[in-house]
Amino acid sequence: MFQSGPVTDYATALRSDTKAYSAFFHAMLNRGIYLPPAQYEAMFVSLAHTDEQIDQTIVAAEESFAWVRTLIESIRHRGLDSITEIVRRGEGTDSVRLVRELLGGRASTGPR
Repeated sequence: MFQSGPVTDYATALRSDTKAYSAFFHAMLNRGIYLPPAQYEAMFVSLAHTDEQIDQTIVAAEESFAWVRTLIESIRHRGLDSITEIVRRGEGTDSVRLVRELLGGRASTGPR
């Protein structure tokens, strides 16, 4: 979702859509899941995490990916390639307003 192909080195990692990850990060945060703020960081599961917490994380990720996918499809429907392109074109100055517009008035990180 954040990269069209595999990430095999630093150069391909830099081509990732950091704005799409940011949208995913905030959607997960809205659901109570705290991810690393940059997509270049790692997230770890430990024995301290319960099965219930892992299941909650999976559900939150499914919902968040679906929301970001809808956002990206809305952006492409407008003839743009990515969230980053909106920012480059100067249309991202009010991201909450823009996201609501793209998603037809729905909340900025999808239903809770």
